[in-house]
Amino acid sequence: MAPDIRRHLVDWEFWHALTMASLAVWILARTSRYALVDWLYALAWRGAIPFVSRLERDQVRPIVEVFVEMWLPIALVSFVCGFFAFHADAESRRRAEGD
Repeated sequence: MAPDIRRHLVDWEFWHALTMASLAVWILARTSRYALVDWLYALAWRGAIPFVSRLERDQVRPIVEVFVEMWLPIALVSFVCGFFAFHADAESRRRAEGD
């Protein structure tokens, strides 16, 4: 059974969960950034990542920095989407009760 994506796009609880998960990933990545660099370096050095040649730590660090900086905007956008979905849901319920 395929999930109905449209149902999730208007469900504010989905957006709230996505916001919380994004914030958790951002905090975890931000606090353990050096461990993440070491982990990705070890993966790349062993050849565990397909189509990636052996990298040096200075080549891995910008990838991790972009990853860390990318997650806060994702959390903020998901919060804004959830905000609008919540208020749209509340407005539709208000109109349904008023009729």
